[in-house]
Amino acid sequence: MSADRSLLAHVVDLLGDDPALTTPRLFSGWSLRYADEPVGMIVRGTVYAKAAPDVGEAWRALGSTPFTYTRGDRTITMAGYWSVPPDGLERGDALRDYLGLPPDD
Repeated sequence: MSADRSLLAHVVDLLGDDPALTTPRLFSGWSLRYADEPVGMIVRGTVYAKAAPDVGEAWRALGSTPFTYTRGDRTITMAGYWSVPPDGLERGDALRDYLGLPPDD
């Protein structure tokens, strides 16, 4: 959990001081919400962006994977959430873009 907390702090730092961004708890991680709309989540040490259905293959080429979880003996894939490509964890403008947020002023 502490790794997730430091990742959350890193994400908030990258996104800057934006009052529209909130990070409520979500199961074993955090939801990333902008103007009360879900834009992503942090779960099991990974930042996921809520993504349009048509970004999957393009994001996969950048190193992203869809969010999955296990229920019983099945793995469930949520194609609407993809891990943020690596540059999104290095640059705030890239992260804002992947999350669909307006540019930071």
